[in-house]
Amino acid sequence: SCHVELRDTTEVIMNSYIKPSPPLPIEDDSTSIFIQVLDLETKREVNVNTTIIDQDDGALRRIIYFEIDSTIERLTNIKYSLKLIAPSHLQGLQGLQYVMDAITIPPDVQDTTEMTSVMAQQRIRGKFMRSPVVGCSGSRTYGRLGDEGHTFKLLIPLSAVVQANPERGVDVVAGWARGKEAVTLTHSIVFLPSIKVGEGVKDEL
Repeated sequence: SCHVELRDTTEVIMNSYIKPSPPLPIEDDSTSIFIQVLDLETKREVNVNTTIIDQDDGALRRIIYFEIDSTIERLTNIKYSLKLIAPSHLQGLQGLQYVMDAITIPPDVQDTTEMTSVMAQQRIRGKFMRSPVVGCSGSRTYGRLGDEGHTFKLLIPLSAVVQANPERGVDVVAGWARGKEAVTLTHSIVFLPSIKVGEGVKDEL
């Protein structure tokens, strides 16, 4: 259901609370199921730039900075392929199903004033496309372990290059389960802009 907050571990799915991602050492992700990010055109894996632990909830998040040309004059986009990966040594994963969920961070304010509506249109957003099953207005996609990657598009408005506005970024997480067991979250992938302000110069926001 689109009304279920996938990141909220007090939510109940299939009679069980959602389980948070496992607390792993930052340098070791070899024992968990994770989201792999590929460049849609080259099919090469996109390296994670850095890893942080959120001070509020203790969750591990992988940060990927994507480059934006500071001279863009219109809405643009960057496309990736996101795939759920399980380390080869993990056993008993037959029948594993998952959902990937993308949200703008920080979340939108839930009101309908004209100013809030305009601000929402000026924020970077993520949308799943051309996958077998896409739901929730493109914010979620569904699959089984072993499926091909899901096309994921970042929609980048002109306002994204305005450094005075830090409220931009997209967080993607997957929740997976086998049969009727509890849903377990992967670590988040957070896409944040890196502004290209000159030849060879970047400004990570």
